[in-house]
Amino acid sequence: YLVPCDMAFGQFIHVLSVRLHLAPGKALFVFVKDTLPSS
Repeated sequence: YLVPCDMAFGQFIHVLSVRLHLAPGKALFVFVKDTLPSS
């Protein structure tokens, strides 16, 4: 995904979960360069 450079990681996770229609309480793991960043 291309995102604005000023978007926080937590906002990005929120946008992804909304677009993927994840139910509340479902986990979403995003790795950046083989690491799991903290939100």
